[in-house]
Amino acid sequence: MDTITTTIKREWLREIVAGRKWVEYREIKPYWIRRLSRVNTPFLLRLINGMQPKAPEVTVIVRHIRKNSRSGNFEL
Repeated sequence: MDTITTTIKREWLREIVAGRKWVEYREIKPYWIRRLSRVNTPFLLRLINGMQPKAPEVTVIVRHIRKNSRSGNFEL
């Protein structure tokens, strides 16, 4: 299964782990268009809070990618 790793703020990481946040948003920009075009759904999304070796992290399965042109975001 493909994997994408990215950073996330602590408050959003906490909400995802608690099960209160189901959707992660990323801006529709060339960087994310390129990254998401290289993976097939479902894929693993590794979310890390910070760049330290002991930074909190969680890996989730992304089953769908929705392009919301209205808000200008990908919804994972």
